[in-house]
Amino acid sequence: EGVFRFVSDDRADGYDAIEWIADQSWSNGKVAMDGGSYLGVTQLQAAAAAPPSLKAIMPAVPESDFFRSVPYWGGIFRRMHTLNWLKLMSVDHWADLETGFMNPSLMLENEAWLARLRRTPVIDAADGFLEGDRLAVYRDHLENPTLNEYFQAIQNMPEDYAKMDVPMLMITGNFDPSVGALYAWEQIEKYAPAPQQRHMLIGPWTHSETREGNVRSNNFYDFGDTALVDLWALKIAFLDRYLKGVPPSEPLPQRVRVFITGANEWRSFDSIPVPERTDVKLYLQSNGSANTYQGDGKLSFSGPEGAPDKAIADPENPIIDKGQDFADAVAVTSRSDRNHEGMLVYLSAPFESATTIVGESSLTLSVAIDTPDADIIAYIDQVYEDGTVVSLGRGGGLRLRYYKGYDRERTLKPGKLYEIEIPLSYVGHEISAGSRIQLTIMGTSFPVLDPNPNTGEPIATATKMQPSTLTVYHDEGRPSYLTLPTVE
Repeated sequence: EGVFRFVSDDRADGYDAIEWIADQSWSNGKVAMDGGSYLGVTQLQAAAAAPPSLKAIMPAVPESDFFRSVPYWGGIFRRMHTLNWLKLMSVDHWADLETGFMNPSLMLENEAWLARLRRTPVIDAADGFLEGDRLAVYRDHLENPTLNEYFQAIQNMPEDYAKMDVPMLMITGNFDPSVGALYAWEQIEKYAPAPQQRHMLIGPWTHSETREGNVRSNNFYDFGDTALVDLWALKIAFLDRYLKGVPPSEPLPQRVRVFITGANEWRSFDSIPVPERTDVKLYLQSNGSANTYQGDGKLSFSGPEGAPDKAIADPENPIIDKGQDFADAVAVTSRSDRNHEGMLVYLSAPFESATTIVGESSLTLSVAIDTPDADIIAYIDQVYEDGTVVSLGRGGGLRLRYYKGYDRERTLKPGKLYEIEIPLSYVGHEISAGSRIQLTIMGTSFPVLDPNPNTGEPIATATKMQPSTLTVYHDEGRPSYLTLPTVE
């Protein structure tokens, strides 16, 4: 029974549940929380309510920034994920997890699903599929496309993070597409006291594998036995220390412990972003023909150079991305998969020595568009010497109407030059000597991301669509570059 409202009831409900447990005869009054994904969100919400009996939390892969992950990804609405996730919030539909939900390839092969993913206006796409409170949540997301009162009431703000001074074991994975764990960690580090009681563990895991930990391979990678972690033993050790006040039965990670794929080793740091990192810039270069993997796009340490590149983003004929929506496996492709005229591809020279990346990279672009709005989506990959291409994280994107922030929508002036910055997802990886970095930029990625109509109209009700030409500049006065956080 009851009514489901996305996050908005979880703070008060969390407080009540914690204090109810503490008041029971079988309870000693010390309560901890555990769980992943949305159950990580509810922990952060409960911690923001500061129930006196809450003594520890163990959130795994939580969402915390709803405009950089779900329901919006850089301000780009994630229709496929939102429809699926809200459907699965009904117990009757849990079995559908085994029948292709969240799988873009299967969505595209199903005529009913394809019609639902292309239906306009997007606010009507859930009609006949979702109902009741789930349908209301879907429509609420679309009717509130900025960080307004609706989202400020459910997204933790600085004053909420300041209350999260309970011991915390935050868990996430190299292959989880969510940015929520790192964003929440940074906000808690910034605003909450008691940093010595916080631990971050980032393993070689996907979204779902953060519940297990004992994973030694993921599609392309073989991590070896070094990667294996008994997460249950680690959690018991954490609870021993912070609930019982006894020496832990298992060594707890230092403040931040991360697994470096490629090197197959664990590294420990004082915090993340790593304070002692070196931000390395790779500048975009070309002679104006960076389209497709056969183009002349380069990434260079020396500086920006060359003529601007142009790519067409057509919402009626979007680039198809069949990668897993929730990154169940690291994407392994070939360079030929980047062979669409709507893509700009930039390739570095072979790295002279092994280079370790730990943290979130960023892409700074000098760009102009010929429409009032457009999307920019970017991915970085490692290209091995034999030509194999392996994704590094899930990249990043930005709906350009939010280029100054998600607080309000802004109409862009066609032809005007804008400098934008797009944060990319976490990478903990060693680039081997002889390998290259490949950057791909595009304006659509369907069905994982809903195409931008490019008209500047409200996304929820827009029915007209038009192509947009993206112009990326990379000369001395208008540089564009990729920034990689590297560590020794």
